[in-house]
Amino acid sequence: MNSTEIELIHRTKKKFSVGNLNTFKRKGIKAILLCSTGTDHFPVKEALDMGFIVKNVLYGSENAVAPHGFRMLDELNDWVSSSDGLLEYPKQEAIIIGSEGRVGKRMLKICKGYGMKVYGHDIKKKFSTREKLTSKLVSAKFIFLCCDLNNSTKDYFSDEEFNLMENFPLIINVVGRLDLIPLKKISKYLNSGILGGYACDELTKGKLKHHLQCVFTNHVGWRTNSCIIRRTEAEARAFNNLLKIGVKP
Repeated sequence: MNSTEIELIHRTKKKFSVGNLNTFKRKGIKAILLCSTGTDHFPVKEALDMGFIVKNVLYGSENAVAPHGFRMLDELNDWVSSSDGLLEYPKQEAIIIGSEGRVGKRMLKICKGYGMKVYGHDIKKKFSTREKLTSKLVSAKFIFLCCDLNNSTKDYFSDEEFNLMENFPLIINVVGRLDLIPLKKISKYLNSGILGGYACDELTKGKLKHHLQCVFTNHVGWRTNSCIIRRTEAEARAFNNLLKIGVKP
């Protein structure tokens, strides 16, 4: 395989489609390297079915993304403290949605380190159930969204589940996928008083960005200098490994 047959894909605002894959085929692309924290922006199954080699470049992004999620919580806590008082983290109940993923596992460790009582919810339901999650929503103070956006996670909480929340929770959208909980729904439950606040590592052009109980950052969780260096090095290693495919020793 030569360098012109490999395509590096970074996360963009626009999702890749099967049409993009057809274009890659016409250009002679044989292998695709996905260079982002998640893979929900790219049709992985369809690419594999079309015969592409698809590799996800792992570069330890969770070590930047999860801490940024906690920094957003800190900022949100400071903002809402003027009216509700500063929240102390030890013994608070927290839910990690996507706790079996890399970001979720790192987030879980951070929360435990701050003394929180943590419930990790596995979105694939191998280690936890929706019924158990629903029971935890009643008393949870912090809800961290750490999962990819797909058909099973889009609009993740129903109205019935929001109405179970009795502890005015703060929701932290760590991975910055806005449609995990649509902003219209976030706005509805902020205004009704059910939610205590919302933070997300993705900007919005809507009115919610001016809400006094919201924090938005420009998808910067992974952009620490060390994380960028790790990604560049990981991309180079993965690229070089693909170049060796089909080459006789």
